[in-house]
Amino acid sequence: MELKRYVQLLWRGWLIILICAVAAGLSAWFMNAQRTQLYSSSTTLLANAAARGTAPFSESMIRTSEQLLGTYVELFLKRPVLQETVNNLQLNRSPEALAGQVKVVVIPNTLLIRLTVEDRDPQMAANIANEMVRVLNGQEEQLLANPFVGYRQALNVVEAAQPGAPVNQRGLESIILAMLIGAAAAVAALLLRENLDDTVRSRDDAERVTEAPILAAITPIRGSYPAEKLVTVTDQQSPVAEAYRMFRAHIEYPAVESSVKTLLVTSSDPNEGKSTTAANLAVALAQAGKRVILVDMDLRRPTLHKFFKRTNQRGVTTALNPKQGETVMDHLVSTGVDNLQLLASGPIPTNPAGLFGSTRMLELIEDLRSKADLVIFDSPSILTVVDAALLARSCDATVLVAQHAATKADRLKRARDQVVLSGTNLLGLVLNRVEASQAGDNYYYAEDGTRKRLTLLRRIFPGSRNLVQSPETAGAADSKDKTTKR
Repeated sequence: MELKRYVQLLWRGWLIILICAVAAGLSAWFMNAQRTQLYSSSTTLLANAAARGTAPFSESMIRTSEQLLGTYVELFLKRPVLQETVNNLQLNRSPEALAGQVKVVVIPNTLLIRLTVEDRDPQMAANIANEMVRVLNGQEEQLLANPFVGYRQALNVVEAAQPGAPVNQRGLESIILAMLIGAAAAVAALLLRENLDDTVRSRDDAERVTEAPILAAITPIRGSYPAEKLVTVTDQQSPVAEAYRMFRAHIEYPAVESSVKTLLVTSSDPNEGKSTTAANLAVALAQAGKRVILVDMDLRRPTLHKFFKRTNQRGVTTALNPKQGETVMDHLVSTGVDNLQLLASGPIPTNPAGLFGSTRMLELIEDLRSKADLVIFDSPSILTVVDAALLARSCDATVLVAQHAATKADRLKRARDQVVLSGTNLLGLVLNRVEASQAGDNYYYAEDGTRKRLTLLRRIFPGSRNLVQSPETAGAADSKDKTTKR
């Protein structure tokens, strides 16, 4: 994965990373709050072994003391010492439980032993440590009588235990560490998802798979019904409508415009927004003064007539079997948009694929070509049925539509291959439902044509036009509404 893709991935997932970090930090804080506060108290001891009548620190005695260090460490944790300590201090716990509170270590390169006790009561922690030393010194002769009968052993207290100091006081450090771990886990999950997910998640992904340019990146369009998604009519100042006008600009390039009279809009799979794309592109071209005919060639699941709230009684299927004296113009319906006419699918036929390969279909396409500056065909998905592949052979160019984070990369590549095999020219790709950060939708066009930056509210609620109106524009709109009501 390239560095740029890593940066884009982290930018897209910053909110997830933040949530995971905060959740981990709150968990650490909660655990710290629930944890019982313990206090630690330590005593330092000198282990000494001296024969009666000998120097206490002779070389042989030092070697003997070194050998006894491990013995003393073990004796502190044995039942005789622990049980007597429990009895003497009247502790309400078992010797085994007390052993869990005690830690005995040898200080490296010395004859010193450090005995540490943790307890909820700081004074009790000190009392237990001091009592354990006293108990072991009292039991020492009995415990060590057989192996070292000629010696006198002793644990000399160098530093007695004092009331304990709090332990586990690194609350802030533990919270910060937990937040870092949470953020790292989120980043790892995002990377794993990115490597396992084969959907098209960026413009770069789409261009790499199709080897074709991105003609438009369309952000999500609000609305449940097709007519609500015709933003080039219902919300002409929105960023989405402007994206379709940018799409129109690609079609209007002289080199493209002179060679493309029939344009097919298709996708790899259903529900990727091809009909919405075809309808809005047709409106955008018509608004620019082009004579456009929009044709619904999806003879299985026709949709285009719903965008313009028209019936589907006449259309392609009736035009293919006209009554005597009828022309293709008799089957076109008005859309309510100047320069734009619609040829709906008409009644659904029993064998749609058979119609696409017929001579009459080729004649209908040529007839439509002569009646407009551009004919736009909306077809079924190219990988679902053969209809789109057959239709592509009769069109000058094709536009593929994909849905961001939903279209599979391998499916999109297969769709691209199908278009190439049909012999038509692949103009490029339209990527639908793109995040605003990737589409660059930070501006809108006001009614006076000026380009203005979107407010934060408009970015969150793109369907609300009033959120970005200036006071003058809002006042003019209110006056217009009042005039209309009168």
